[in-house]
Amino acid sequence: MRTSFVPAPRYGTDPKRYADDLSLYLENFRQDVIEDIKLTTGVWDDLRFPVSAVKVNKDKPPEVVSYKGSEVYGFRDQLVANEESISFTAQIPHAWKESSQIELHLHWVPQDNTAGNVYWTLTYSWANISGTFPTQTTVNIEAACPEVTDYHKMSSFGYLVGEDSGGGVWINSPDKTTPKGMSSMLLCTIKRSSSNILDTYNGKSAYFLEADFHYERDTCGSRGITDK
Repeated sequence: MRTSFVPAPRYGTDPKRYADDLSLYLENFRQDVIEDIKLTTGVWDDLRFPVSAVKVNKDKPPEVVSYKGSEVYGFRDQLVANEESISFTAQIPHAWKESSQIELHLHWVPQDNTAGNVYWTLTYSWANISGTFPTQTTVNIEAACPEVTDYHKMSSFGYLVGEDSGGGVWINSPDKTTPKGMSSMLLCTIKRSSSNILDTYNGKSAYFLEADFHYERDTCGSRGITDK
């Protein structure tokens, strides 16, 4: 950060000199503070994909369910050949704190207060600009129903990235060779693997509300188009 601050002009000086000094002061302030601002302690935000922002599988879509005056996607208890899924794409924001971890959350509601577990499956593939998309990685979670009617449940697929010794961010598997940066993109699919033995919410639906990436921010954006 530059330290060439010009003191604020004093009142009562020559108007032209005052205007020139003020202009220089504001320019230095803009360059030193506004353009270079970076948080020493990051803050958290969500990159969100609600019902209205995801695409349903054209052959095996979840059903549209009217719920609380809105509409959600109901993932039904299906045989393996008919398991339902949605998909979405995500671009890593410019405000992302590079080399920090990213976690995917799933917000959903069990159909009723019946006991059981829902077995969710995430697949994703991640590539930088000018990179290639690797074979997709699969992450499964066994999410317990809380046995409470209309319960808003958040389940985590865990961190999708890891940090190497050089500070670069990697996808967990299978590509651990190229650090991922801002504007890299993820191709994601979420499915209810209801035929799996670990899915015990039998004969019931799981209502999808939203998926979101929980990520850390350390700037309000980037100074460059493709770099911080």
